[in-house]
Amino acid sequence: MAFRGFLPYIGIVVCFGVIYWLTMMIPNNILYLGFKSTLLEADRKTIYQERIFTYGLSLVLLMLNLAELLSSREDRYWLRIVKSLLTVIFAYAAGAVVFLLMNTQEWNMYLYAREIPAWIFCGITLAMTIGLLLVLQILSPMIRAKAGTAFLEDYLPSWLRFDR
Repeated sequence: MAFRGFLPYIGIVVCFGVIYWLTMMIPNNILYLGFKSTLLEADRKTIYQERIFTYGLSLVLLMLNLAELLSSREDRYWLRIVKSLLTVIFAYAAGAVVFLLMNTQEWNMYLYAREIPAWIFCGITLAMTIGLLLVLQILSPMIRAKAGTAFLEDYLPSWLRFDR
């Protein structure tokens, strides 16, 4: 497989590292606009970070796997799932590196007190990603039959396809 097939996954890791950095830089009073002021976690950034990293990362990987499924001639399920799981692990590791480089004492996903540690969020994200990819794999024959090669030629330019 060409290196080009790994670029979207590397981009996701970098993007989620930047998103973690942004959530650490934005003050809490701006992050929690629209929430009640009595929210218990209003002095922590954990609530946003865990939702972004669990739900956001899983859904982004699902969309990327769907694009890879539709743009490649043959389905390499195990390669897709390994790349996705490694992306989750590396995205959490990128967030941890950013946290260590920032040297902050603000409560967040990696600095917790009586809260859920980051490795639990990583495990939940891995489980959600596996579940979503299993559903995608079960539905892949129907999706490939409905899309067909006409979909690939009409809507996806050649530079966006994974198999070329």
